[in-house]
Amino acid sequence: MDANRRRTLATGAAAATAATATLLGLSGCGHVVAPSGATTSQPQPQSPPRTGARARAQVAATPAVRPTMVSVTMDEYSFSLPWHDLTAGTYTFLLSNAGSAPHAMTVDGPGIPGVAQSATILPGQRTSLTVTLRPGRYEVWCPVDDHRDLGMDTAVIVR
Repeated sequence: MDANRRRTLATGAAAATAATATLLGLSGCGHVVAPSGATTSQPQPQSPPRTGARARAQVAATPAVRPTMVSVTMDEYSFSLPWHDLTAGTYTFLLSNAGSAPHAMTVDGPGIPGVAQSATILPGQRTSLTVTLRPGRYEVWCPVDDHRDLGMDTAVIVR
């Protein structure tokens, strides 16, 4: 095989590899936070590929939905929420443990399969919990030991 033919084949193979890698990267998998706080993968629906300016315009016109951040302080035996009435949407609760015992936050209500629960954190530590809330009443409590029975629970109304 002559040198030009080998170069053409090598260039074509490299282009095919790059195109395949690009398509695989674009097809990707999304990540969803499971109620336990573990990350699981779910395949995203496939749509026909678009090319050129039309594809770039579609990507630019699709804004990313960012969760609303809500700071929550946990101590013995309460949650300090800035408000108890929320608008439907996605929220990231930024949890800080200002108490002297371990704490966590569990949320249960419409649209949450099972319950959503943060990691249990020690005094002085922080964690977060992201949930999508639909209209309705949500129960919020600490699942550690008997903290709920000691009054570490509250309700949130989502409109």
